[in-house]
Amino acid sequence: MTLDEVKERIKNEIDNKIPSRFPLRLIFVNNMEEYAIIKHFLMDNCEEAISLGDDDICETEDIYPNFTKLKSKIDKYRDKPLLLLSMGEYFRFSLKRELAKDKSSFPSFFRDMQDVNSKTRVFVLLFAANNLFDQIIPIINERQEEHIWVVDDKVNTETYNIFVFSDQYKSLPDDYTKGLKSWLNNWEADLKKKNNIVISTRLINNIINSSDIIDIKVIVDIFDYICSRIDNSNTFNKEWLADEQWEQVNSRIKDETDFNNVILKILNTQNFDHYQIFAQWNSLSDLQKNIVLVWYKLNPGNSYCGTALNAVKNISEVNNTLCDFIFKNYNEKWVKERNTVIASFKDIKYDDAYFERISAIENPKTKLSLLTFSTHEERTCALKLISGLLRNGASHENIQDALGSNYPLFQQYFFNESYYPVELKTYFRWYKHNKIINRFPNKEYKIPDYNPYDSRFSTLKKYVNEKTFMLWVDGMGIEWLSLLYGQLYAVNTKLHVEKSLIVKALLPTETEFNKQWEDFSTPCEKLDRLDALNHKGIPDDNNYFSCIDTQFEIIKEIAQKAVALLQKYERVIVTADHGSSRLAALAFHDKPGFKAPENAKPLGYGRFCELPTGFTETVHAENYEYVKSGDKAYYVIKNYEHFSVSGKAVSKDQDNEARSGEIHGGKTPEEYLVPIIVLNQSFQPQSTIYIAFNPKMQTAYKEGNTVTVKLDFNVGIDTLEASTDSIKGECKRISSHTWEIQYKNLNKKTYSMEITADGHLLEEKASFEVQSKGITENDLFGGI
Repeated sequence: MTLDEVKERIKNEIDNKIPSRFPLRLIFVNNMEEYAIIKHFLMDNCEEAISLGDDDICETEDIYPNFTKLKSKIDKYRDKPLLLLSMGEYFRFSLKRELAKDKSSFPSFFRDMQDVNSKTRVFVLLFAANNLFDQIIPIINERQEEHIWVVDDKVNTETYNIFVFSDQYKSLPDDYTKGLKSWLNNWEADLKKKNNIVISTRLINNIINSSDIIDIKVIVDIFDYICSRIDNSNTFNKEWLADEQWEQVNSRIKDETDFNNVILKILNTQNFDHYQIFAQWNSLSDLQKNIVLVWYKLNPGNSYCGTALNAVKNISEVNNTLCDFIFKNYNEKWVKERNTVIASFKDIKYDDAYFERISAIENPKTKLSLLTFSTHEERTCALKLISGLLRNGASHENIQDALGSNYPLFQQYFFNESYYPVELKTYFRWYKHNKIINRFPNKEYKIPDYNPYDSRFSTLKKYVNEKTFMLWVDGMGIEWLSLLYGQLYAVNTKLHVEKSLIVKALLPTETEFNKQWEDFSTPCEKLDRLDALNHKGIPDDNNYFSCIDTQFEIIKEIAQKAVALLQKYERVIVTADHGSSRLAALAFHDKPGFKAPENAKPLGYGRFCELPTGFTETVHAENYEYVKSGDKAYYVIKNYEHFSVSGKAVSKDQDNEARSGEIHGGKTPEEYLVPIIVLNQSFQPQSTIYIAFNPKMQTAYKEGNTVTVKLDFNVGIDTLEASTDSIKGECKRISSHTWEIQYKNLNKKTYSMEITADGHLLEEKASFEVQSKGITENDLFGGI
């Protein structure tokens, strides 16, 4: 029949009110355009439109229509023309049920008769349902044949694919249809999606796969469904993900056919950047973590992560695998990738067994290279390794080379000497060397001259005003000057340092004699954590090197606090009451000490003694000098001797290593000299600035035809030029203060460089000696 013929029959039935024993008129349409035309025509001419999904027919979300209630609703419109919608969709989702005589509902509804004079007409409009009707009603009463109309004047050119899931699947596309009732009410709009129509229903057992204008595919296994939609899925393994995770993957596929793109969607990224992914590892869902493993199974490559994780089956193994795989599969090319990735794991824990594997490695440089330095435990291990290397004769240059650009806190503390005047630079190089070795040296270094340095109080008076905030750090001597500077500039490379000075504290170098913050009315804060750590170490942690790393971290926090205060105050001054000495603490046990004067009271583990009232001997002896503070007098030790007194400045652990512990009260440079750093938010440096670099002389090894020299500057450098023998080096910025210069075609000899930093030609030249890399005799590092 044509469209017009069907319209004419509808119009005739309604207008002429012809009585009939059979109320139903079935109209089958196979083209959506024609379906819409007839639907609107019927709605214009019928008394009411009824859908099988109406609330009074379908009582809950996922239930079959109640045909008894449908009949009751129709009875309310006796002798009226009605439009009944969605019967074809009911057929589609209940076919198996309708084919069972004891369960079916439609056959009796279709054959139901009414009074011979009844004029009730129910026009049942069905889309693409001819074959379904033929299966449900294989034999038609000849009196009803003329009540079945098929519109066939327009050929259908479109097909639709419907995937039906059980309601046990929870992760489906965002626009899926939930329940039969929703489908009965919305199927016309849903069909517009054509190729990826998804329905979830608990009635799945009564649905039969079909292939027609509308294809129905009942999904029993979500994995098979995914494989049917993805190109090259022949390499997939169902065991890669749990069933519920395959469900979640399915919800993200949509129109994608490339599974790599699906993975990127799940990871919320445009590119698979393993550094970024593992940096967020802790915040990824279990699905996202597992999908990362799937990526590596599909795209193994030759990266460290791809190689290490290719065989991993459980996400709980990822952290340990990425940490440990390199021990049995060492490849120097993998070290940087491996370290960068595992350093991003915020909750990674390193046990004793891990550090034993590190210690078992023979090459010192390899040992240090496998530490990421991102955790306190690793940095503690690194300090212990460095201490052992120094004890065994490794040079500072070898240590610096082995560390590379790792552990900047240690490098700023140990190697950066730019902020010390010449007379103190050598002393503190010696002091820090022995502090890290953790042994009192056989030969003591001469105590420098203190005359060039002003008193702290007189210096502070020049800079303190009403816009100043003073930060007093208990126990921070100038030992920490280079690290403090490094961290100040790490927080803010554009920091304005108005003045940096080394000054003298008051003797004895105890807090009670140095409370000069009380002499100023400006706001201030005293930070006690460093001094407390120096004396007592870390609670429940007797590891000396753990204490050292924590000292570094405290200095870092002080720098951050000082820079933060500049947001509120125009000028911030960082200074200290006194310093502290590790070597004096070690010497307390290595030296016998000498007796204090009669009735004198030794204090500070013998670093000074309080003289009795009326004591008149005001001598300045070789080991100590006389000082007065208020109405009391003291002898203060000038070197590493001590007045005899009982106690333990440090004790020993099970490996006979000296535990943490520092003392003060005496007059060694680390106790007596303190910094004053004046930060000013409005201060502008002069056009000619003092730029220093370190080291002045170094050894550079040829790598092929290339030589690389590294320089650390005392200030941040934005531009650098360096040339030697008319050969211009290629300058590469490593950090704000560190640069690398590369030369090609240099011979094995010593060169000097002219350096221009930020447009300033530096007066001092840097020198380096070119050598070939290889094993040299008695070289602890095996030629590194």
